[in-house]
Amino acid sequence: MENSSNNTLILSNILDCHPNLVVFALDKNFNYIYFNKPHFFIMKNIWGVDIKLNHCMMDYINSEKDRKKAFYNFHRALSGEYFTLIEEYGDEDLERTFYKDSYYPLKDDDGTIYGLTVIVEDVTVNQTDKNEIRTIVSKLEEQIDTRSIELEKINNDLQIENQRRIESEKELFNVKNQIEKSLAKEMELNKLKTKFISMVSHELRTPLTIIQSATFLLEKSYERRDDEKFLKNLDKISKSIDTMTGLMENVLNIGKLEHGEVKASKKVFDIAKEIKDLVKTNKVYNRVVKLNLPKESIFVDSDKILCIQIVNNLLSNAVKYSHNTPEIKLKLKANGYQCKITVKDKGIGIDKVNISNLTEAFKREDSISSLVQGTGLGLSIVKHNLDLLDGSMEIESELGKGTKVTVIIPR
Repeated sequence: MENSSNNTLILSNILDCHPNLVVFALDKNFNYIYFNKPHFFIMKNIWGVDIKLNHCMMDYINSEKDRKKAFYNFHRALSGEYFTLIEEYGDEDLERTFYKDSYYPLKDDDGTIYGLTVIVEDVTVNQTDKNEIRTIVSKLEEQIDTRSIELEKINNDLQIENQRRIESEKELFNVKNQIEKSLAKEMELNKLKTKFISMVSHELRTPLTIIQSATFLLEKSYERRDDEKFLKNLDKISKSIDTMTGLMENVLNIGKLEHGEVKASKKVFDIAKEIKDLVKTNKVYNRVVKLNLPKESIFVDSDKILCIQIVNNLLSNAVKYSHNTPEIKLKLKANGYQCKITVKDKGIGIDKVNISNLTEAFKREDSISSLVQGTGLGLSIVKHNLDLLDGSMEIESELGKGTKVTVIIPR
């Protein structure tokens, strides 16, 4: 036992004495089980670290590229392979050092691999030497010949894998066909929905027109009569008709928009004047909307009907969801490229997490559905119209504090 320790000490001293001979050994977890002094100083020089036994070598290598390369080579040695490589290590931004590394698996008496050892020779100076390059090329050619059998095996494995992928692609193709069939059915259902919406809208239009005409005749018949209650009821009927007409028009519009029947027809018009007229002619708007419009005319080359629908739906929403807070603000700003319309209310607001769903047809937030009647079509129509005009919309809202909607329309 004493002789064995002496022999180990002698061997260690011999390996430490040769400054150009670098040797280290690792276990299967890449922890140091031996290293000589030259290796210690090389690691200190390259990585600025003081290595220790039973510590993982990977923790000392700061370069991700070098760490991956070392990991790969160590695994080759641990699999039982003997090989030699010319490798470079060091900081990418500083000088790189070239080494001739020989990798060997370590085996116990039973032939079981328990680690690996690497013998390193600094060949940085010789790297540019042509004779050394020829030697390296020759060895690389030998390695290529040795690896040919392995590459052939890899090729066979790839062919098997390719066959598996072909089978997987067939399965995906079948799934794709099923999805396409499902989408076709969904499109058919959407067409039926659009037809239904159109039918209902047209069926409602006739009785509404009759009711409106009858109300007008009643009002004319009693225009000389001072019956405040009668006129008040007439006003309620008229407003109800306006509401139903607006609902009908929204339903019809969303059906046409979703079916692609609406096209933008652009002409130059004064959008500031149109907004002012819209608010002035609508009694509800005139009571609650505070306008902030430029003094000068704001001309845009756009579709007037689509633009007015946008403003009308924004104001309708603001009025509907802020009945207890009468002030609604509408602001119009413009530059040479676009005009910005902002409608702000201090109503019930909506939860921020539900803002992204507001432009879906018939989609309403659960927290307000029970408080205010509506169809959820207003902002959906606004979004469709803006898409036709190459415009955009931004919604800011907070539950209990109100909502601000900003639309941008190109000029």
